[in-house]
Amino acid sequence: MTEDQFFTEKPQANILVQVVQRYIPFWPVFVVLAGISLAIAHVYLRAQTKMYVASAKVLIKDPQKSSSELQVLEGLTRMSEKKSMENEIIVLRSSTLMRKVVKELNLYSSSFNEGKVQTEALYKNNAPVLFEAINKDSITGGGKHYFDINWANNSISINGQTVSLS
Repeated sequence: MTEDQFFTEKPQANILVQVVQRYIPFWPVFVVLAGISLAIAHVYLRAQTKMYVASAKVLIKDPQKSSSELQVLEGLTRMSEKKSMENEIIVLRSSTLMRKVVKELNLYSSSFNEGKVQTEALYKNNAPVLFEAINKDSITGGGKHYFDINWANNSISINGQTVSLS
């Protein structure tokens, strides 16, 4: 090939065709890598703990603003003395208030489903069984208790003791 022929030859017009022809023999490698990537992504997403976001706003009226607003606040809180906003925030964060919430919402026991990939927490409608304490004031840590539900016999087995659900 002479120098004149080298400069007079035109390169192929479509570069996309060149790229496709160059990588077409490796298509099985691309398919296998895509399959492996999708499988890893599936397992990763199943293993992740579900995260929920909750937020709330509480309006605390300042006692120095107006007397009518103060009367409304006193009616809601059943407290006649004037308190600052910092005291109201401390009341909201208090352990006695948290204990009351835990008792009323039955948050003292949790049910979990131990799967092959992840342990999932079960709440309200997802839980097959709800446990309610007889005396909510004397609850102590009970540890783990495994249970198995036999839907055919309509029974539950907790720590080796079988009880009918009906």
